[in-house]
Amino acid sequence: MQMKPSVEFSTKKTTIPNNGSSEQITSQVWSKSGNCPMGTIPVRRVSREDISRASSPSQFGRKTPHRYSFLDNALQHKGGNFNITAEKINQAQPRLRSEAFIVALGYNFVGAQSDINIWNPPRVEASDYSTAQIWLVGGLSDTFESVEAGWMVNPAVFGDSRTRLFISWTGDAYTKTGCINLLCAGFVQTSQKFALGATVEPVSSASSTQYDITVSVYLDPNSGNWWLTCANNVMGYWPGTLFAYLKHSATAVQWGGEVHSPNVILKKPHTTTSMGSGQWASYIWAEACYHTNIRIKDYSMQIKYPKYLSEYADESKNATLKMENRSEMVNRRQQNLFLIASPDEIDKIRRAETSSQAGAIAGAKAAAVAAVASAIPTVAAVRMFPWAKANLNYTAQALIISAASIAAFFITADKTILQGARRNTEAQLKKAQQDSK
Repeated sequence: MQMKPSVEFSTKKTTIPNNGSSEQITSQVWSKSGNCPMGTIPVRRVSREDISRASSPSQFGRKTPHRYSFLDNALQHKGGNFNITAEKINQAQPRLRSEAFIVALGYNFVGAQSDINIWNPPRVEASDYSTAQIWLVGGLSDTFESVEAGWMVNPAVFGDSRTRLFISWTGDAYTKTGCINLLCAGFVQTSQKFALGATVEPVSSASSTQYDITVSVYLDPNSGNWWLTCANNVMGYWPGTLFAYLKHSATAVQWGGEVHSPNVILKKPHTTTSMGSGQWASYIWAEACYHTNIRIKDYSMQIKYPKYLSEYADESKNATLKMENRSEMVNRRQQNLFLIASPDEIDKIRRAETSSQAGAIAGAKAAAVAAVASAIPTVAAVRMFPWAKANLNYTAQALIISAASIAAFFITADKTILQGARRNTEAQLKKAQQDSK
């Protein structure tokens, strides 16, 4: 057993581009009562009730099989920047994840880091989970290996909707190996200060102080183990013997988040589970969840900002990425902030589209009735009044009738659509008030 790494992943902190403030999480709530004695580690207790929530005991705390089709192409491209979004379409296995991340692709990543913004997503369904995390991935699309760390909300595993520190790993694309935290043999914890699966507090809130946790994963070249550091605490390591591809380096580094649910990727009704803060990436600082101070280390052993980054989103309509000040960030390597949005936003889009369509249809129907209703008395007027019969030919009469009908059509349509929009807004306000209670 290795007690500490022979190398460290250290980097000088840079400023975050915002007008507010951020604070680093450096401890967990339980540690206020004291740390574990030397030679022991804190372990979250797993109850029989926790295991009963899984589909089977063997699946408790395990991610479902997955595939990253871009990994095969990454080997061919030998690093660089290329479009990976279109490569995720043809997958035979069920789609149970909605992911949004940026990815650096190459051969020889031996470390990566990020300051991960901490939130408690406002909606996580009982059978789903939501994460903000960093992945280091190696191997082929169908059998990739991965080490991961960040924060998670997972009611099925933890029995509540609190934000918790988590790690995960797999040696075969989550098919038979790996789990989260210490729920299976794999990760070796050495820290007595942080507990995997314990809550992370405080969490960020909108337009207020933002809280981050620094997560670093790096390869010890002497032992071949992948070490994890959280908030400047060396947590432990994944033994190199767990892996084949990751024994030497990672092919890809990913920074972002994911939602796991049976109701993602074009499923209806779509899950309401949020990713990150639950807000669009375009809301920027203090509203959307972010990663900042992202760094990689390669065989040069230099800590650097990734030269090439590609964007990946399973559901581009509802989980988006935003690179903030990207050109300045790349040149100065100082303002490396990107934001992830929430998969539940698709429901908002669909509700808006549905209400707009319903309003337009209702407006058209009402306007058509109004047009006919206004045309009848107008026809009677131009045909019965002596002055109109004497001074207006058939063309003029037709123009008057048409003008009256068109005016009635658009006035009624506009009024009906506005009424529909007002009702929809009131309904959404009532729902938001109920959700906040």
